[in-house]
Amino acid sequence: MLESAVKEYPKYAAAWNMLGDMRMQLGLQDQALAAYENAVSADPQFILPYPGLLRLVAATGDMERAAAIGKKALELNPNMDDVRFYMCAAQLRAGQNENAAATASQMIERAPPRGFRRPISFGERRWRTCGSSSPRQRTSASSSSSTRTLRQRRRSGRR
Repeated sequence: MLESAVKEYPKYAAAWNMLGDMRMQLGLQDQALAAYENAVSADPQFILPYPGLLRLVAATGDMERAAAIGKKALELNPNMDDVRFYMCAAQLRAGQNENAAATASQMIERAPPRGFRRPISFGERRWRTCGSSSPRQRTSASSSSSTRTLRQRRRSGRR
């Protein structure tokens, strides 16, 4: 289905990216590389194919191209630590130890402080305040507590 989508509309960068992801999962690295390259050429501002493209290009041994891809990805979104990781690995393989150390230092500086806990979403916050960890538990807990309250009212003669 994705292949027919990109055949019909070759500038569909998201479809090319999904095709690259699927091919990567199937172990078709050459085809995945081509799909990621097509995604980037279709829309160079679309950030999602860059990590996969960087990883595959670095695996081929073309470290200069990998560094250029990583640099472009970080220009688009400087918060992509997976890109920094792959860039660091590519720089180490290319013998650019000082650049790799600088990239690793950037990752360390950006790391969350020790003991950091990710913020929870509004939905999780509601569930946690109700004393359960999932909506199913919350529903069963609230229904059993409302059932208990109804029983207590009936016993006392109130409705």
